[in-house]
Parts: sequence; structure tokens; C-alpha cells
Amino acid sequence: MKKIFFIFLVAINNVAGQSIENYLSAPFPTQLTASINGKTIAWIFNDKGSRNIYVAESPGFAAKKITNYTGDDGVDISNISFTPAGNQIVFVRGNASNNSGEPANPAFLQTSTARNIWIINKEGTGLRKILAGSYFKISPDGKTMAYTSQGQVWTISLIDTAAKPEKLFQSRGGQAQLRWSADGSKIAFVSNRNDHAFIGIYHFTTKSRMFTLRGHLMVNN
Repeated sequence: MKKIFFIFLVAINNVAGQSIENYLSAPFPTQLTASINGKTIAWIFNDKGSRNIYVAESPGFAAKKITNYTGDDGVDISNISFTPAGNQIVFVRGNASNNSGEPANPAFLQTSTARNIWIINKEGTGLRKILAGSYFKISPDGKTMAYTSQGQVWTISLIDTAAKPEKLFQSRGGQAQLRWSADGSKIAFVSNRNDHAFIGIYHFTTKSRMFTLRGHLMVNN
């Protein structure tokens, strides 16, 4: 069996003068996404371990790299999302943590590899870290980002670079699966409580919450 495998590898290595390394390091795209108007697309491109965001705009859709991360550092990019206007991209860079709260660091970097949320203009300018985190939802007007931290729901301005995060409310359990209403006046979320869960709605105008569970309704101000 080992001999057969060795012969197979040698055969691959000799095809069109390609090496095994050429096959294993082939670049590949992931997480293709589009702006709301469909005129711009973005994706993550992994080229020999260097992960960067590329965009292409209609009508020609010529690919353009807008981030400049280099080297196979093992740091992932994920959750790329256009703002509603389509002129900026919000994304996550960093690695998930293990049960001990330690983010993966396969390249043994001397800097943190924890996940952070970033924003960048589609032209590749104005790269800015918003805050530490990995899960977010952008408001319909593109001015605010909702996110979860330590099981609670927070918001932060995307247009005011000096803005501070604001916790919307304090609730038992862990809040997840955020969804904005079309007019941006409410946020729906799931409140997980171990053996059951609530569907909650937060109203920005009244600053109140409404929970539903198995058809029952209760309001929590």
C-alpha cells in the first residue's frame, strides 16, 4: 500500500512539471458576498496562507485587493459584509478561542490573534478596527452596528469614530441571532436559557423588551 501511494505521489509530481507544493498551495476564494444593489462583490482570497479581501465592481468586475495582509500567519478573515450603501465592508479578523479562552495561534505570533471587527472602504482606504468581537449586524441605515459581547447586546456607531459602545439592556442567559427591523427601530434576538429559549424584541424608542415563549407574551422594561 505504501509503495502504491509513493508511486501516486511521484506521478502527480511529474504531471506538467508541477510539484506537490503547487497543488497544496493553490489559491482559493471563499465567502463571496454582494452589495445590496448587486453592483459590487467581495470575497476572501487565500493565497498560500495570506488571506485578503478582494472586491470587483460592475460592469467589468475586475478584481482588486483591498487589504494587505502578508505571509501564512494562520490568522483567519471571516464574516465580510457590505454596509447598506455598499461603500464599506465590515469584517472579522482573528481566530476562535478554545475552551480555555485562548485564540488559535498556529504561527506562534508574538501578537494577539483574537478576533476583532474591522471596517474598510471598498477602495481599500480607511481601514479601522471597531472593537473586539466576531458577531455583528449592521443597521438598515448603515449608521449603527449591533453586536454581542459576554452574552449581551450592544451597539456602536459606524460613522462616529470616537463613539463608545452602548449596552442596550441586561438579560439573563446568552443573547444571539440578532436581526434588525426594516426601519431600524427594533432588534429581534434569541435569548438562550439552557433548557429553553425566548425570542426577544428590543424597541429603541421605548427602550423596552418583549419576550415570547411558546405563545406566551411578557414585557420587561
